[in-house]
Amino acid sequence: MAPARPVMSPREDDDDTDPAPGQGPAAEPALAPLDLFLDAATVERLVEAILFASAQPMTPREIAGRLPEGAQDPAAVDAALSTLAGRDVGRGVDLVRKGAA
Repeated sequence: MAPARPVMSPREDDDDTDPAPGQGPAAEPALAPLDLFLDAATVERLVEAILFASAQPMTPREIAGRLPEGAQDPAAVDAALSTLAGRDVGRGVDLVRKGAA
């Protein structure tokens, strides 16, 4: 026979009510938005990862929208796409622009 498991019960002074203002634990400060600066190589890696994870073609604007907040610079995305397109020539992956997007 297995030993009896202890029964857990709330402490007498433990209730489910919120503490009165100023008497409870200090609230955590709100987090500020990230102020990111990503170098070109990091943006290239992120853009490449986003493209490989996508099931369909994406516009540069959609790619920028998936980057971390504060790193959504369309010019950086365009530069990364140009670099990736040139780098991947002859490597089995063709990065091509379709349409006017």
